[in-house]
Amino acid sequence: MTTAYEQDVMRALIDSTLQDASWKYDLGTASVQGILDRLIETRMDWTPMTVMNVMGSDEIASKKRHRDFAAMVSASCIDGE
Repeated sequence: MTTAYEQDVMRALIDSTLQDASWKYDLGTASVQGILDRLIETRMDWTPMTVMNVMGSDEIASKKRHRDFAAMVSASCIDGE
């Protein structure tokens, strides 16, 4: 798969599920999961951050009432302030 194709599949996952993306692109859910695993970082290096003016966080459960979830953190940083 090309990088552009994988990025397109990732965009299909916005407000969607692995199953939805697999149907749209005629891929198995394991293939879509593989793309997700390759393109999403699982750890954040916070050392370059000097100032964090705005930070947002959210968690997404893969199944209701289960412990499998992903935490997403977004930040807006402006150096020197």
